[in-house]
Amino acid sequence: MKRISIVSAAVLSSATLSGDGWALGLGELTLYSYLNEPFRAEVSLLEADALNDSDVHVDLASDAEFERLGVSRDFFLTRINFQVESDESGRRVVLTTEAPLREPFLDFVVEARWPDGRLLREYTVLIDLPPRPAVLELQDAPIERAAQPDNQAVVSGAETASVDAGGHATGPSVRPVPGAQYLVVNTDTLWRIASDGAAPGVSVEQTMLEILAANPTAFQAGNINGLKSGYVLQIPAAGDIRIDLATALDEVALQNEEWAQGVARESQGLTLVADAETKTVEASEPAAEQSEIPPDTAMLAGSEAEPRDEAPLDVPTA
Repeated sequence: MKRISIVSAAVLSSATLSGDGWALGLGELTLYSYLNEPFRAEVSLLEADALNDSDVHVDLASDAEFERLGVSRDFFLTRINFQVESDESGRRVVLTTEAPLREPFLDFVVEARWPDGRLLREYTVLIDLPPRPAVLELQDAPIERAAQPDNQAVVSGAETASVDAGGHATGPSVRPVPGAQYLVVNTDTLWRIASDGAAPGVSVEQTMLEILAANPTAFQAGNINGLKSGYVLQIPAAGDIRIDLATALDEVALQNEEWAQGVARESQGLTLVADAETKTVEASEPAAEQSEIPPDTAMLAGSEAEPRDEAPLDVPTA
């Protein structure tokens, strides 16, 4: 603990002399506490080597001594406990209280007694406030995420959205970016997400199927048209693409056809999902909110091969 040394006032009279002079002295006071904390201090005992701890008695001076010296004997002073201790560094008096000190200074008289004499000394102690804890200087972060460049949008999942135990997102959404995470909202379609989040040189169809493979629980019936809102999707990076363009075009056309017919595909019929199963939602579980409209009125996701920057005619556009 940091020590704060306090210079005490002058030594006062009176002592009963023994031999050639003083047999004991009261040294400087060292403070170990701050304002609004229990008081703790130490006073060194000088030239006390010839005495035992039991020979030395240190306490607050009497009312009469305070009055004689013109010092106010405040009530808090009576709560100070005086204890003589010794170790390898020497002998000292430890002053402590249980109650916190509320005043910024103390003025009191200490009396030391030993078999051959008595000594009084007045101490004036200035009490400092506790030091303020270090405060980290934080830079103001931009509030509008939409104004950030695309190359700054790659963030970790913790920065993108908070996720509860069921895999649903509870945090804000960001724009789809390859290799990042994205929170699905009600107005999203998988085609739009894949269009924005496709890696360079990767088609929308390939991206859609890889999103489905990486996030099977976010889709109803294992179909690209069954995207659910409120889920966090892992958007594939360029190195995550495992399906070629021709296969992707055929698979997208097949899933569009099956979705239009209302056929739920079995998980074993979809070979794109690695080390995972595609599970359908049982009737007893609360159905997640769909981001797509029902099959009988929905426009299906990209059934024909189209250039990257143009959406198929049967796909909702922004």
